[in-house]
Amino acid sequence: MKKASKFTVCPTRRAATVRPLQNSKTAAVPASSAGARAYFGRIQLVASRLWLVLLIGFAALSAPSPVSSKIPLFEAAKRTFVQATRHYQDRQNVAAMKVLKKLWRKYPVGDAVWGHRDHKVAKLHYGSPPFYYALMMLSEVTHWRLKKKPQGPASKITLRIVLIGKSAGLQPRSPGELTRRQGVVVRHVLHNSLRNDRETFHQSLWLFREYVAFITGGKLDLKIKFLDLPNVSVPVRVAASPLRMAGLDYQRAWPVIWNAIPADIQASSDWWWILYPSHVPPKSAGFGNNDFITGGMAAGARGEPVFLIDDLWLVRKPPHLGAGDYSDLERQAYLPQWLQHEFFHHLFRNYPEFKLEAKSHQWFDWQAWPKDFKGQYEPDYYANALHKRLMNARPPLHVTLRHLPNCGPCPNPEPDNKASTGRCRA
Repeated sequence: MKKASKFTVCPTRRAATVRPLQNSKTAAVPASSAGARAYFGRIQLVASRLWLVLLIGFAALSAPSPVSSKIPLFEAAKRTFVQATRHYQDRQNVAAMKVLKKLWRKYPVGDAVWGHRDHKVAKLHYGSPPFYYALMMLSEVTHWRLKKKPQGPASKITLRIVLIGKSAGLQPRSPGELTRRQGVVVRHVLHNSLRNDRETFHQSLWLFREYVAFITGGKLDLKIKFLDLPNVSVPVRVAASPLRMAGLDYQRAWPVIWNAIPADIQASSDWWWILYPSHVPPKSAGFGNNDFITGGMAAGARGEPVFLIDDLWLVRKPPHLGAGDYSDLERQAYLPQWLQHEFFHHLFRNYPEFKLEAKSHQWFDWQAWPKDFKGQYEPDYYANALHKRLMNARPPLHVTLRHLPNCGPCPNPEPDNKASTGRCRA
């Protein structure tokens, strides 16, 4: 790793809608996934396109959409997630698995039925396929809890959530100004809900924390700690190419962030999640439902995973995915998916011998799938990778993730116009 910077950034992709698939195989492997979008930066921070599969969101329980009542799969998936989550959190794993198996019997893992367009509910971000990713994650962790054998205490690792208080940069007021690299200087502060309430983060992380325990066989226990930096301001920018982004000006921002983190905090943190005030131009500026790259998976100076995103990612649905703020239930299902998607970039780069991401986001090209992999959706690829490669890898996952291996350069971004659909076989 070059010494000019503390972090490198790896590529991801964005989301779109799944199309129906004809003559596809069905998968029999439970899985989990997530999507995300990443960045492009200069310096040696290799750019990243968060062609994220932002795929799981849920309607608020108190106000179900009238449209959703016409969609049997959506209603069944939502009901199953709510019930199974309640059972799981009450440590009633048998009951949780019972309702999950009932759903999978009717709508099998990897089946083309999950890809039908008519499952989508306007303005509400349920994911694509709806609920599929969170349900796969929940199925994995529930099955593991039922089969788990007694063992010694888990090693604790710390995910440090760094909340940057301010950002400032040139922001275009129209698509024309974006193209001409013009605009006005705008200053932002961290969203009030993230400054005053940790519940948003706990909703986002509970399922992902369980998933980390599962993939490491219970040997790692992910603990959450916060670092508030209310007076730190990071430079941000907006760019139209090579892909549209609105986020950190990496060349100048990384030193600001790293130098603001006390040495004792750096030494006591294993993983990072860095959030900064969003610099996405308002919809009223004429950008409509166009999306902007705002974050992704980076690598720290020791090779540790660094999740990176703007603050609004946890608060509201981007205009190309829906409208309005996330409900608690949407957030509980979608954010673990995003974290998982980014996390698999980290896993794949640390086990290059398996060639599971020899080219950026190769799981979106079914011809690049290993011959022994089954399924057709992104989380099917992750499940196969986990069970058929990573869980038998050397060094084992709990060692790799705990002892921070050295990280080589992230792969060069391969920007293309193929949006992530969740479906990989077409």
